[in-house]
Amino acid sequence: NVVLEAMASGLGVVAPRAGGIPSLLSHGQSGFLYEPRNTSDAAAATLRERLQLAADGARSAGERSAALAEARELAALVDPALSPGFSRDAFELQAAELAGTLTALRERDAQYRAQITAHVQAMAQAGAGTGGAARRALLGRALASLDVAQGLAPAGVPGFVLPFDARERIAALHAELGAPCAGRQWFERRGVAPPAALAGVADCSPARLAQERRRLYFDGKTVALDCVIVLEGGAQPWTKACTALQSALAGDGATLARPGAAAEVRISLRAEGRVQERPPSDGSRPAWRFQGQLKSRASGPSELDLADDYEGLTGWNPVSPEMAADLLALAAVKRLDTALARFWESR
Repeated sequence: NVVLEAMASGLGVVAPRAGGIPSLLSHGQSGFLYEPRNTSDAAAATLRERLQLAADGARSAGERSAALAEARELAALVDPALSPGFSRDAFELQAAELAGTLTALRERDAQYRAQITAHVQAMAQAGAGTGGAARRALLGRALASLDVAQGLAPAGVPGFVLPFDARERIAALHAELGAPCAGRQWFERRGVAPPAALAGVADCSPARLAQERRRLYFDGKTVALDCVIVLEGGAQPWTKACTALQSALAGDGATLARPGAAAEVRISLRAEGRVQERPPSDGSRPAWRFQGQLKSRASGPSELDLADDYEGLTGWNPVSPEMAADLLALAAVKRLDTALARFWESR
């Protein structure tokens, strides 16, 4: 009865080779058998059974670690070589491999739980009467945390049951945040049919996908801007460039960080060169153009790391030197925007 109860409970069984027990257990598969009165044989069988439990991926990291600790304790008392086809060297090698695996699993499980906790907290804050941009920012953080958790452990963590369906929640958040195409792509990349919340989306062109992913990324994030132009008179703020960037980021739901404050994303534009003047001739007006080097940078979470260095040369502008610098700013922002679009298309 004890053997049957243990088997029904999914427990490892180590029993003597006596009575009807051998007809119930297949040695090395459904349990371990040892010769009566041979306690060393029993200890060796238990040692192998503990190692099998430690290697069982369906069990939690805590259960597996406990089984490995018990196996090490037994190995200090009995020679693993008592098990047929086994040796102390084989035991030590297997135990070391399991220890490394379990250490990685514990770290993964801790990260998974932290991301789920962050998700639940963001969802609670979003549901506490917050509206508008603040609610969107919280929902975006909730989605990002749940996405990271799914990447760590798509099937979840043994012994840690979620009070909601993770994939249904991901679909609902994409839909509420106005990113159904990005949501559909999330499921298609995993070979899973999108839930009903994402059904009925017809136009999911690369351009729309990039736009949705960009909005999901910047929505609610704080962004620090640094725009500088260096001409013959020295370095000065490149106001036109930062103003154009601010307009684009505001449409994406980003919040601009105060000078010197911490920020999640940093974007910089720098131009260094000179404004050339073309003298008037035959009654024409003078004109100006910029020639020099430009550098754009964008860095932030989720591996956002863009760097673009290039030669800058504008056409002749008949209005003013300042207008030439302004036209350069608009061209530089457009080029950065194109680079960001390519980044989101590749995600």
